[in-house]
Amino acid sequence: SGLVKLTPEEIAQLEALIENYKTGAVEQAVAAVPTAIEDEVIHQYGLAVVGRTTDIRQEVFLIRARSRQPHPLVAELEAMAVRTAS
Repeated sequence: SGLVKLTPEEIAQLEALIENYKTGAVEQAVAAVPTAIEDEVIHQYGLAVVGRTTDIRQEVFLIRARSRQPHPLVAELEAMAVRTAS
């Protein structure tokens, strides 16, 4: 059927997963990577996309003082959230 049974082991850092794979500590490795940084991760670590899922979500909460001008990254995140919501 083409399906492979995986036994997940949670590793907090992508670098640790890559190191375990390179040193032979694990034979196979799968990482869930946000599509926003997919190209960068593929290039930096030499990975390949083996599938996609919509079952994994990450929530980000943005809190800032309204009285001050936000950091440019915060402003971009706010604008992206508005675009996505509409």
